[in-house]
Amino acid sequence: MSIKLVLNLIVLAAHLLVAFATPVDTRADQELVQTPAGLFPKSNVHAVPTGARVHQSSTEVQIIGSNGTVLHSVPITGSKAPGAPFRRPTNASTDRRRELSSGYVGYAYWENFGSSPISFFATSWTVPPVPSNVDGQLLYWFNALVPDSDDAILQPVLQFGFSPAGGGAYYGVASWYLLNSNIYHTGLVQVGPGQGLAGYMTLTSVALSGSTSTYTWSSTFVDIPATTLSITTTEELTLAYEALEIYNAETSADLPPGSTEFSQINIVTQDQENPSITWTALSDPADGISMSVVSSSSINGALQLFDTKASDWMYLTFVTKFALLAAPLLAAVASPIEVAADQDLVSTPAGLFPKANVHAIPEGGKVQQTPDSVQIIGANGTVIHSVPKSSSKTQGLPLQKPGNSTVSRRALQSGYVAYAYWRNPGPSPLSFFATSWFVPPTPATYDGQLLYWFNGLVPDSFDAILQPVLQFGFSPAGGGPFYAIASWYLINNNVYHTGITQVEPGQGLAGYMTLEGTSTSGGVTTYSWSSTFVGFPATTLTTTTTENLNWAYEALEIYTTQQTSDLPAGSTQFSWINLVTQNNQNPTLSWTTVSDPADGISMSVISSSSISGALSITY
Repeated sequence: MSIKLVLNLIVLAAHLLVAFATPVDTRADQELVQTPAGLFPKSNVHAVPTGARVHQSSTEVQIIGSNGTVLHSVPITGSKAPGAPFRRPTNASTDRRRELSSGYVGYAYWENFGSSPISFFATSWTVPPVPSNVDGQLLYWFNALVPDSDDAILQPVLQFGFSPAGGGAYYGVASWYLLNSNIYHTGLVQVGPGQGLAGYMTLTSVALSGSTSTYTWSSTFVDIPATTLSITTTEELTLAYEALEIYNAETSADLPPGSTEFSQINIVTQDQENPSITWTALSDPADGISMSVVSSSSINGALQLFDTKASDWMYLTFVTKFALLAAPLLAAVASPIEVAADQDLVSTPAGLFPKANVHAIPEGGKVQQTPDSVQIIGANGTVIHSVPKSSSKTQGLPLQKPGNSTVSRRALQSGYVAYAYWRNPGPSPLSFFATSWFVPPTPATYDGQLLYWFNGLVPDSFDAILQPVLQFGFSPAGGGPFYAIASWYLINNNVYHTGITQVEPGQGLAGYMTLEGTSTSGGVTTYSWSSTFVGFPATTLTTTTTENLNWAYEALEIYTTQQTSDLPAGSTQFSWINLVTQNNQNPTLSWTTVSDPADGISMSVISSSSISGALSITY
């Protein structure tokens, strides 16, 4: 079988994966997603890995990795950002929203007309209570800076609901940046009701070349470093905003009760002055949502958002209808997930799955299996997502029970091209599985391929897999033409993953899966597992399951790979393989290997030791 046949078999996911390979096209027929900057084609939304930055040159906008390499680039267009909600306001006499499509329902703005540019903008607020009704709404609160052209916005954002950055029925924070037609965001960090937030935007430097000034900004939430986004722009950010933006809110119960105060507002110009501010506030009285000025001080100012809980929510219903293009994505968290044949499939390390079935686990969260459901439990112990436990065979799971090693691939659609497996036959369950390997060289060509390397554990039912995963390319967890790591867990028809962390070619990795404990109740044993990469705590995923994970796998999985130059050169060795059972024994291993000789990809056994074993993938 050729690699091109694999490409044909997974064409359902191809449009997602090629987004990073070519300049972004904002065609009207693309699916729109709801960002804090408005409605945009999903292919125009890019996750910025930790330590990376967004850089604007005279001709393009780039994501620059922590090592200085260009991870993504799009040309600068002279046209207005097509989804940008920011149109220059005229006055505050209107009682309607500026842009129905944007969902801005309560906001205030001020423009700096002085000769010294804004250099600092801080706002504090408290995470509101959880809305009494959760049915797929997406809510954004932020302070922001915008240039005169209105084609960009920098914003530290609090969200409730599921956005292109991830999320669910809980609060999370991230920084976002819009420029022209492309959106950039950091990873999402979960926060809890009542938690204090401080969104800071700081002008860190200004460089003059010829007649062009380049402004370097950072956006962050104080003490939450994962939300830090650094950008450069050739435009001065002159307009300051405080805003509430909503999507898919149908009743007043979809919003938090009471009010939210944007307080300790501090604006400083580059000459170290606090300017005189006159806020212009716009409200939505038809829906009972108001923005009012408490204090116009630029040292300790305050604005208040208030929901009067008016009964007439027809306006919000209109927003909901307008946002129907993105509704399937946003409703996924609010209701039990249904696997419909017409859903868009995405390529996960566990195979092809409807995108609505893929869930990001916030840092500190865990996946818990009960007798009748699978839940995401937040760091504070609350249930933030739940789906019924299914008794049916997992749809999309590539792991069918192997028969013998004479077949080329088990499941072409899964992209498994080289792998090895071993089943633990003993009475004592596996309690530890470690594998070390080096991040391979960067492939010579990048044209949208998605590559996964991992060790994994699977139960006899083959309806689950736990796996610390190295990826190259763009996956449902994020990414691009660079390497990154995360932990993933599949159970039934749902896939869960941590955030991704960028890694570099030649960097050593150690993927560990550890049985943290077992408990028995009513004859049912519950196993508590963790998956992580050593030294990368953000990749730690904790899960409970009632199934014994007794199959061990080492694998290479590929998607949309068109030629051998889409793979790394040489070979990758899974080394220091260590398996331990619960009785502290190292079992005797006999790996069964499966290769793809037609495409020149092979898996071979170097050592079957369960203390320091090794397998090799040759490309």
